[in-house]
Parts: sequence; C-alpha cells; structure tokens
Amino acid sequence: MNVLIAVDGPEFGKIISDFVCNYRFPPRTAFRVITVVDTPRAASASQEPEIAVARALVRNIAQRIADTFPGSDVRDAVIYGLPAQEILDLSDEWPAHLIVVGSHGRRAIGRFVMGSVSTAVVLHAHCSVVVVRLPVAGAREQELRKTAVRGAISHVTP
Repeated sequence: MNVLIAVDGPEFGKIISDFVCNYRFPPRTAFRVITVVDTPRAASASQEPEIAVARALVRNIAQRIADTFPGSDVRDAVIYGLPAQEILDLSDEWPAHLIVVGSHGRRAIGRFVMGSVSTAVVLHAHCSVVVVRLPVAGAREQELRKTAVRGAISHVTP
C-alpha cells in the first residue's frame, strides 16, 4: 500500500502524524510525507526560513512514521508548485492508494474565496482520501457551531 501524506504547516504536523501513527496499515506500507510550497512564494529568497521549517516538519513526521512502522519505506519531500495540483500529480505518478490531507474547516464562502486544497484533492484524486480536521479551537466556537446547526434545523422543520 502507498500512502501519500500532505502536510500544510506545523498546525497539521502533529494532528496528521497522530492520525497516521494510530492507524493500522498493512506490513511494508510505503509512505511519502510532503509539503507543497506555493510557486510564487518559493521564488522569493525571503521565504528560505519558511522552507527550512517545512523541511524540518516533513522530516520529523517521516521519522515518527518510520519509528511507528518499522520496515516501511518512508520518504519526505518539499515540493514547489500549486499545492492541490502537486498532490494530485504525485498521487498519480507514484501511485498512491490513499492520500491523507488536512483541512482548516473553512465554510463554503471561505472555500470559494480562498480555495481549498483538501476539497480539490477529494474531488479529483484517483484513490481514497482521508481529510484530517483541526480540532475546534474552544468552547466559544463549539457553542457558535451548535447555535448555527440549531438555527439551520429550525428553518428546515415545519
């Protein structure tokens, strides 16, 4: 089995690696841990510190996975390009049997305005995709979500 793990920043590093390391994969599963640096930003020398952090992040996650799944082929890479396209291209070329990505949990308008890598990957991948979400920030946000859901339900029910 080939598992492609795409990490978008340090906030997802622990959450995604926790998910992967607690999942049962067949023996000799191969893992590729990547992060994609947007092409326009990669061209700037001022982004070198960010790229160094990205390299360290994928290395640390890859090492944790290698420690958890001894005997597995675990590799890491920082890739330059458009994130969704690069993830999809690598998943096709390798080929991946499963893709693991993170989601910021943006609502529809946020996805429309900002775009969504995880949505694009889910819609266009040739294999299964697991979307690991960031946990809810706090009690206030949880209450706002509950209120929104109750409001939506009250509008639907007669």
